[in-house]
Order: sequence, then C-alpha cells, then structure tokens
Amino acid sequence: MSKVKRTPQKERGTYKYFDVNGKVIDELKKGKTVILKTGKLDQTEELRLVDILHGSIYSMKGQIYDLAPQTYLCSPPTIKVEETN
Repeated sequence: MSKVKRTPQKERGTYKYFDVNGKVIDELKKGKTVILKTGKLDQTEELRLVDILHGSIYSMKGQIYDLAPQTYLCSPPTIKVEETN
C-alpha cells in the first residue's frame, strides 16, 4: 500500500484565507464597514476567499456587495447600504 503525502494546510494557503476573513469579521463586529480589494489574488484564490467571507458575513446577518472587479464592500448588520442606479 502506498502512502499519500499530505501537504500541510499552511502551504496550501488555507491559513491566509482565514486570516483575512478573521480580520474582516473582527472589523464588522466593531460596527465598521470594510472595503476589500483582492487584486493581488488569482481568480481561484479570490473565489475561495469571497466564498468564505459570504458564509461568515451571512451568519452575522451582514451584507457583502460587489463594487467593482476585485473590490467588495462588507457591511455589518447595523449599517444598511442602499444601491442606486
């Protein structure tokens, strides 16, 4: 039977997603709005980070909006954001 070598999560980049997610959520818990720019991430990394953020923000009843390509507005439940056309 062959052994499968597992890559530690830190090497796969998982920690950086949770680190950014944690910082954003900490600011939202303080009642602050966060603008997140993901320009330095490739598309796969961006999608993973935004997926994790969506779940975290949803669980605290906050909102996340696409402002522009690779730019997101994250707001806590205490701040209502109105979209205009």
